[in-house]
Amino acid sequence: MNEEGMDGGLRVKIRWDDFSDNLSFLFYKEGFDGRRYVVSPVKFQLVESGPGVPVEPTLSIPGNLGKDFLKNIASLLDEEGIKTDNDFKLQGQIDSMKLHLEDMRKIVFKNLDIK
Repeated sequence: MNEEGMDGGLRVKIRWDDFSDNLSFLFYKEGFDGRRYVVSPVKFQLVESGPGVPVEPTLSIPGNLGKDFLKNIASLLDEEGIKTDNDFKLQGQIDSMKLHLEDMRKIVFKNLDIK
């Protein structure tokens, strides 16, 4: 895909089809001229690959689009309520800070004799 004349980064739409139980992705980019450019479909099939057989990546994204791709995927996962290990760690840190602040309030109120 020629990147000249493109507006913004690579965008991603995700749809879960309950009937087929398939997860579908559409990768696209809007052009300055109003045209839309889409990524060609990729067949996602498992094929046998013996030892020592060279393999190609399932999906290779040009570097200038890779970060946009990852940001969009992260955003869409968050919208779907899918949390990462990092999300759980951050939530744990926030919960610990809340408990610490509550303990500190109790100490301050006790020392200042505030009821």
